[in-house]
Amino acid sequence: TTGNPEVASLWARNAERLLTWREEMERVAEQMRPRFEAVGLAFTPEILLSTALQESSDRDPLNTISFDGGLGMMQITPYNGRLDDTVANALDWDNNRSVAHNRRHSRWRDAYANLLAGAETMLVKAHAIADAVPEVWATMDEDQRWRAVLYAYNAGQGAAIRALAREGADARMISSYRYNGRTVRHDYTEEIDEKIVYVDQLDAFDVNA
Repeated sequence: TTGNPEVASLWARNAERLLTWREEMERVAEQMRPRFEAVGLAFTPEILLSTALQESSDRDPLNTISFDGGLGMMQITPYNGRLDDTVANALDWDNNRSVAHNRRHSRWRDAYANLLAGAETMLVKAHAIADAVPEVWATMDEDQRWRAVLYAYNAGQGAAIRALAREGADARMISSYRYNGRTVRHDYTEEIDEKIVYVDQLDAFDVNA
């Protein structure tokens, strides 16, 4: 996955920290699996760990708020102060109240609730992509679908849909964001692929979970 010993060591430390919540990941995966199957995806705890390894803080995964407002382990990010209804329900987030109120009173710091909100977010993205580009979705294999969904998780379903409509099932997906006054670009497809391969090699979960 990575030939850089420092990066490999960081991933190992972060994965060990995140696996503190192994049972919560397994519980969420079991709970959500049938709903993902309905859209043609096999949902596993490895998907949750891979996403957390990509998204979360390497120091304090449960309590960190990112520079763009992402919350906790799965970096749940309100848009204009709101979350999709199923995501909001997972966190006890009140879309009629302010972000400041919800940061104080919702359950975004709770590992199970945050993981469930992450899974619900992925499912929202999967449905949005499948509905917007059904012909492309129908030709995609499982890996391609997950790459698109996880890119949408990071960059928004609009970006994923545009990439798929433009380049087809195996589109490369480049994320960009503004940080400290400059634009940062990175190949999210490559990055999440590396995390998924790494997590698969860990063999961290009960196969019967």
